[in-house]
Amino acid sequence: MEYKVTCKNCGHQYRLTADGGQSVWSTCPNCGHKMLVSLPHADGGNPPAGNGYASNGIPDAQQPVEPLKKKNNKGIIVLLAFILGIVIGIVAWFGWQQKQKNDQQALEEREEMRKEHMDSLMALRNQQESEERAAQQAEADRRSVMTFLNEFYQDWFFGDGDPNRYANNISEKCYNKLTSSVDDEEESDSISEIDWPLLGPQFESESDVRRDLPDFAGHFDITHYHDNWYKVCFSAHGTTEYRQIEAFVYKNKIIINDFR
Repeated sequence: MEYKVTCKNCGHQYRLTADGGQSVWSTCPNCGHKMLVSLPHADGGNPPAGNGYASNGIPDAQQPVEPLKKKNNKGIIVLLAFILGIVIGIVAWFGWQQKQKNDQQALEEREEMRKEHMDSLMALRNQQESEERAAQQAEADRRSVMTFLNEFYQDWFFGDGDPNRYANNISEKCYNKLTSSVDDEEESDSISEIDWPLLGPQFESESDVRRDLPDFAGHFDITHYHDNWYKVCFSAHGTTEYRQIEAFVYKNKIIINDFR
């Protein structure tokens, strides 16, 4: 068993290992003083009387000693556990904060992706609706042009109408093709009227006009060709003639732009 001994000569304390309940000679490691040390019993009984002498021949009194108590580590363990708990709590709190941040970021990313998807669908839908409206408008314009051309030919070519009232429906390009210069010798500074017959079937003679015109009126058709071009079909006596007319809607007015 281990005991703590106090030197009577210099007061130095040191440890002594021996069995309890006996008296042993011990030398102080600090001053070299020898003394008889009475060790108590382990059960707390009185120690035996010392019977030795010091090195100077003077009997030394028994020195009270006390067993060294084992250090109580329970408090240290509790303290370490407390500190560890705090550290774990801090780590857990930061981990929870990071998880909340990651969850929020993931939520925002999902919302952004959903918004982009909805925007893409909306843009696609708007594009489809725009294309549908454009197609519907183009179809309405084609019907308007075909109605105009039908009235134009019925009024002028097959009727008694004055084609010059359609002059505002002729573009400059088409006007230049429909006008021709008069004989320079007769009227050098004048320009003839619009040559409207160029838009209809071509007759070789006036007799052909009188003969075929009624039949053309009964076999007359206008169809859309492609883009802004329309095909006008004239049929009579087993023969068919075509004119291709370029026309479109401009500022709510039908414009005849070209022919061939």
